[in-house]
Amino acid sequence: MILSNEPSTATVAAVSSAEPMDASLLTHDDLALLPGRGVRSPWLREALAAEGDPVPAPPPRRNLDVAVAIVGGGYTGLWTAYQLTERAPELRIAILE
Repeated sequence: MILSNEPSTATVAAVSSAEPMDASLLTHDDLALLPGRGVRSPWLREALAAEGDPVPAPPPRRNLDVAVAIVGGGYTGLWTAYQLTERAPELRIAILE
């Protein structure tokens, strides 16, 4: 899905067809989660509440030159990195937690 972050409109398009989706189908909560709106996703709010809203991690100490950057070192992120290395071992992959 592609989301437009224009303040006056919300455009959603399926990546496969690139046909615009009717923005009226989005809820107020959906629109609030668009990038740049300052609202954290429900799962992130829940996770941070359980941890006491910790201080954000510092940025990486150096620039990374990678083919693939995976955000999140959980099961899905690690599995994705593993599968990529199996299929294309020459790829430079970074996992950012």
